[in-house]
Amino acid sequence: MRSMTWNAAKRKEIASDNLEETSTRGAWQDEELSTEAALEARESREEQRAKAIELCGDDWEVQLLVEGLLNDSTPEELVELFGDKTSYETVRKRMNRKIKNYRAQGDNR
Repeated sequence: MRSMTWNAAKRKEIASDNLEETSTRGAWQDEELSTEAALEARESREEQRAKAIELCGDDWEVQLLVEGLLNDSTPEELVELFGDKTSYETVRKRMNRKIKNYRAQGDNR
């Protein structure tokens, strides 16, 4: 009778160890996937940033505005950066025209 109890306890212990190992391995795989996803997202953001800067051409004020927007600057911070609201709005309009022209090109790029 004692050997049956001992065998059952041993099987539970082994099953518990296997379950813990499996859950640890699963957590490691999830972590790896989330790291890969984070790297892919970062690469995508860098590509988008490069494309946005390329779109600005050699207009350094529009580049500055785009960088500010990509860095989540508030409109108030951007107005302060350009000195006054009129300057900010002027650069913003230039940026919007560049974006409109880019979109109008469509597949002809």
